[in-house]
Amino acid sequence: GILNQLPALKKFDGAAMLETLKARTLIIHAEDDGVVPFGNLGVTKRIKPDAQTHVFKDGGHFFFVGQGLRTVEAVDAFLGP
Repeated sequence: GILNQLPALKKFDGAAMLETLKARTLIIHAEDDGVVPFGNLGVTKRIKPDAQTHVFKDGGHFFFVGQGLRTVEAVDAFLGP
């Protein structure tokens, strides 16, 4: 299950991938994410300063479950018409 994946997730560093990403980027994060610290958003923005961000006050790591409609609205706004 997910608990078995936590050690691997803690070792994962996606910074190198972000540096090579050429596509427009939307970063969605919840302040109360218990898996990826909210402070990582600042690190990500330093690596990819042109990325757009959308922050939820709550919703945890799986914000898209409890904040489904708001997540879709954020993605729709990012993608535009």
